[in-house]
Amino acid sequence: MADCQLGAYATLSGMDDDDIEGFAARGMVVRKAAKTDGIEWDVGRYEDAIATANQLRPSFVIMGGDMLDDLTDREQLLALRNVTAKLDSGISMYWAPGNHDVAYDAVEPTYESVQEYRAIFGQDHYRFVHEDTSLVVLNTTVLGQPDQLPEEADRQTEALEEHLRSAANESEHTILIGHHPLFVEQPDEEDTYWNIPKAVRLPVIDLARAYGVKTMFAGHLHRNNRATDAGLEVMASGPVGYPLGHDPSGYRVVTVSEDGVSHRYASLEEGDS
Repeated sequence: MADCQLGAYATLSGMDDDDIEGFAARGMVVRKAAKTDGIEWDVGRYEDAIATANQLRPSFVIMGGDMLDDLTDREQLLALRNVTAKLDSGISMYWAPGNHDVAYDAVEPTYESVQEYRAIFGQDHYRFVHEDTSLVVLNTTVLGQPDQLPEEADRQTEALEEHLRSAANESEHTILIGHHPLFVEQPDEEDTYWNIPKAVRLPVIDLARAYGVKTMFAGHLHRNNRATDAGLEVMASGPVGYPLGHDPSGYRVVTVSEDGVSHRYASLEEGDS
């Protein structure tokens, strides 16, 4: 899952044509809707996603960032905790930080905002292992916006290589998880709001290739997007919450087998299958 982003619907409601055109110029599809307050719409989508997970019985769930629209909003956090608590106790939930979760302005993280994230969600970059697969979770916001905490970015880069080395020695498959996709079209594309900056992106890609990583799952785009290069697949998934493209709200089912990693996207919207 990615981008349940409780509170986003209200933030994006009530926009006029000029606002909507402005978002469109930045590659975002915002739908005209009356101004709304509260988080009920987003909570409903997240509740549907958790109920679906309870039916599907996956080994675990990963939420790939932007759990909240505003890190400081206690109502959003309480609702996130209440809905997440409905996930069956036999199914683990893992979090990857998004820019809205780890930066007060949803762009540039600070020492205080990262510490607040850790107090709420736990580690912001880490590795965990399930059977013969290692999953390496990145804090892509810190990697991409390190100006106020360069030491954190350096530590994460060092940890990433250690995680990938251990994964290559211990696991059959290694999957990267991050909020921002490494690239949207190709590895040498220009830096945008949607990708990880090239100065960080290219070294991470080099590390991924050196240690045999073939798959990255991400969010952030609020739409599905698949990009590949030299055997590395970067798959951004559509959102549990508010779509900013033409894909519906949904989730991705990932299967790991001897043949590799396969996946499919499924809709949460009523009437879709």
